Amino acid sequence: MPLPKKDVKANEELAWKLLSQHCCAAAIGTAYPKTPEFALIVETTWKTLADDSYVRFPNTWHFRLTAKGWIKTLETNGTLCDSKMKQDLGQISRRLKDRLDRTQGPALVGTHEIAGETGLPEYFVANVVHSHLISLCLKRKDADWAEGDEMDSLIEVPIDFGNRLEEP
Repeated sequence: MPLPKKDVKANEELAWKLLSQHCCAAAIGTAYPKTPEFALIVETTWKTLADDSYVRFPNTWHFRLTAKGWIKTLETNGTLCDSKMKQDLGQISRRLKDRLDRTQGPALVGTHEIAGETGLPEYFVANVVHSHLISLCLKRKDADWAEGDEMDSLIEVPIDFGNRLEEP
């Protein structure tokens, strides 16, 4: 018997609360086992999260947050685009922009370098690139992964990085 609509909504809200408590401080794509702390999330909610591209299931017992899912966890815990987040994004942006001063075109830099220079965790720097948080929160042209970088560790900083994005 399906859950009543109000219970479905309540279970989705519970799912986001649990995901933001347990999955926010790790790299996007980290495999999480469906351990007891997630037992209250019903299978139909898991399916909805997957159908909406918030999570992926590498197998029956694990799930992975997508970039979209990580953004939703930040939104749920109230840190998406808050002043601390903008400050951290500003630090990352400054370090990425510094790389362009040394080149005539796009620059390449490792996530470990940016993490080391900013003091921010490497997973966070990688998540910022994966989720395009700079364009989302700061409304600025963003960086992306270097073409062919299967390890997601080499950031390509475009020559127009940091330019203000035009409002739609």
